[in-house]
Amino acid sequence: MNFIKFAVSLLCFGYLFWYVLMLVISLPSWGLAPVVMWVTEGKRSTMKRILVIPVLLLSLILGMLLPAGFYSAGIFAITSYFMQQASHPWLYVIIGGLMCFWFVAPSGETNILAILISLGCYVLFMTIMEPIGEQISNIGDSIIGWTFGILLIFLVVGLLIAFVVWLVKKTTENPPPLPLSGIDNTSGYGKASILPSTLKRWNWGAFFLTWFWGIFNGTYIALLYFIPVPIIQIVLPFVLGAKGNKWAWRNKRWQDEEHFKRIQRRWTIIGFIFFILMIVYIIINISYGDWEPTE
Repeated sequence: MNFIKFAVSLLCFGYLFWYVLMLVISLPSWGLAPVVMWVTEGKRSTMKRILVIPVLLLSLILGMLLPAGFYSAGIFAITSYFMQQASHPWLYVIIGGLMCFWFVAPSGETNILAILISLGCYVLFMTIMEPIGEQISNIGDSIIGWTFGILLIFLVVGLLIAFVVWLVKKTTENPPPLPLSGIDNTSGYGKASILPSTLKRWNWGAFFLTWFWGIFNGTYIALLYFIPVPIIQIVLPFVLGAKGNKWAWRNKRWQDEEHFKRIQRRWTIIGFIFFILMIVYIIINISYGDWEPTE
């Protein structure tokens, strides 16, 4: 289990480094790029000849030494943290060194000098620069925690964005063709469905049960209730109550109007039972929540 956590931490740090940290670390080198172009291109002047070596050296430090050193420090911190709990610590050291040797950008670009710098820093942290290595290893736990924390945030945000995109596509997609005649039951034809006048009423089941009702009635917009925004969770039940019959008739195929009414009547009964149970729970909680037996 320790080795699995170690491998996952290395992979997570690699993705976090290239897609997040590298963008921040490389900012100074991006700002230096116009200066590098100025001293290396065009007519050579005395000022350019004086500045060319310091500018190139500074670009080497900011654009290569700093990112490679930071990458190797992160790999070393994770390796040092897990090797202390391992029965074969040298295996962890070798794998960490291979990760430093594998200094490859997501686009597939490699830089031999950057690879050597990364591997060299890793070896120095393990050997000669042991005091600095100990300080870096002390923050290994924090690096791992921050890595997983940031990735978890990205995962949640990504899933939320994917859900919203899917929901928009689901609600705006073109409906199937509807025959012009010879059909009485138009349910399940999306926007082309015609809601019978007898069904234009409030839906108490959708109002009380929101997302639970929406899942079983093909109205997936009700899943917006899970978005942790109070105004959405307050307004959405009223929207579902007013539009529930219309959306359920559009999004799901029903046998006829009576079948639709019968099923929605059952949802209404379940909704009222749920509402009554919630009221009873609140009353009991208010009445006896702070009650403590006296000796």
